[in-house]
Amino acid sequence: MRTIHKYLLSITDEQVVEMPIGAEILTVQTQGANSVCLWAEVDAEQPKESVTIFTYGTGHQMRDVKQRYIGTYQLNGGGLVGNGLVFHVYREVEG
Repeated sequence: MRTIHKYLLSITDEQVVEMPIGAEILTVQTQGANSVCLWAEVDAEQPKESVTIFTYGTGHQMRDVKQRYIGTYQLNGGGLVGNGLVFHVYREVEG
């Protein structure tokens, strides 16, 4: 049976998330006070695989690997001035 699971992400350039094989990543957003979460549709009965997630700040250099865009999130309001930050999240894909 497929269900939607939430995975807490770190605010870091690269991380590995263990998800069931065949997970379909739906979105990434902040939740609560600046917690970053990724939601995926999964079959929890499937064995897990390691999924590499990349996070880039606006204007930062991207890795030279094949990847698919997941979504964008903002911290501290993401404003043009002050402490606002905007990040873009990708999943590494094979091929």
